[in-house]
Amino acid sequence: MKKISFAIVLFIAFYKVTLLSSALYLVFPVTILGLLLLIRDNHLIKGFIADNFHVIGAFLLLFAFTVLIDVVGGGLSSNLMGSFTLRAITLILMSFIPAFVIIHYYVGTDLNKLRNIFIIAIAIQIIFWLITFLSTDIKVAVYSLSGHGDSVNLRPHNLSTRGFGYTSEINFTGPFMTVVVALIFLRKFLFSAAVTLMQLVNSNMTIVAAVGGLILSKIPNYLKVLIVAVGVIAIGIAGSILFPRFYDEFITGGGVRTLMILLENHVVVLNNSMWDKLYGLGVYIFDGNEKVYSDIGWVIMFNFGGWVIVLLFLILLATLSYSIFGFSMLGLAWFGFGLVLNTKGLLFSPNAYMFVSFLLLLYGALTQKKVSL
Repeated sequence: MKKISFAIVLFIAFYKVTLLSSALYLVFPVTILGLLLLIRDNHLIKGFIADNFHVIGAFLLLFAFTVLIDVVGGGLSSNLMGSFTLRAITLILMSFIPAFVIIHYYVGTDLNKLRNIFIIAIAIQIIFWLITFLSTDIKVAVYSLSGHGDSVNLRPHNLSTRGFGYTSEINFTGPFMTVVVALIFLRKFLFSAAVTLMQLVNSNMTIVAAVGGLILSKIPNYLKVLIVAVGVIAIGIAGSILFPRFYDEFITGGGVRTLMILLENHVVVLNNSMWDKLYGLGVYIFDGNEKVYSDIGWVIMFNFGGWVIVLLFLILLATLSYSIFGFSMLGLAWFGFGLVLNTKGLLFSPNAYMFVSFLLLLYGALTQKKVSL
């Protein structure tokens, strides 16, 4: 029963599950409980701070700079709910605190416990993927239940081609990190292969996670070849039916269509002077307040805080990756995954990548070792 309970906690935190409203995250009760436990068992966090001061320092520098730009630029008064400052706070409340609860009150130093609840959480997501994939009516009902009834995934051209499952991260880190966790961490070969093919339907960027995950996974080489062969055959035979978006992007479109759209429509720079380029303008170009818009995290950051915030975020990703994995291929890959995902959207927020990073960071601090998956 305890394992199931923590698997559900992991599910709602990893996938940022909402209910009835897109702002009502089911992880909030876990956050409140975690804060109370943190106050009671404050010695646990003291040990973590002592062992990870460089990560905390990198985060605090980034947080202080975002507060400064938000105050000077008026972001806190004009755009509080979308501000970088609030994103930093919710990153701790919705990603770090739930990870703290899972590691310190269930996983401990037993990494297999974390693997087991991840398998359950992803299995729950697979069930939602299947029922929303098989029935558009159920898909609409699930989205309405989650408070995302106005999602782009319910538009006619997307209704039967993408956005299957139950997660507010379905168009961002959810599919990508599900594949990364399945291939690198779970060591369930057939399960991981099935998960990868399913999430490829949701996001073309999953192919990056699949390639990286296969290279770094403990899957025997002959099985890696088999997985790739099955994937190629499936895409070749039924790609236009099972993976229409991937097929159009990489087979029909030559793999550059989305890239060209991003370069033409989403690379927007409002910073004109050297000062603006260095420190930014404090403007938000992802929430409709400006006449221009971008989905690219790096572009959003540059317009908000210039090269300084970009550099500070790179330092945070680097220190986070090193603190978890040390100087290793896995650490380098983890840093690379962060770079890629911040191209997909703004990664400086509570999301699956940050949540898993905090899980592994807390686990490493508890075992006093770099994580080896």
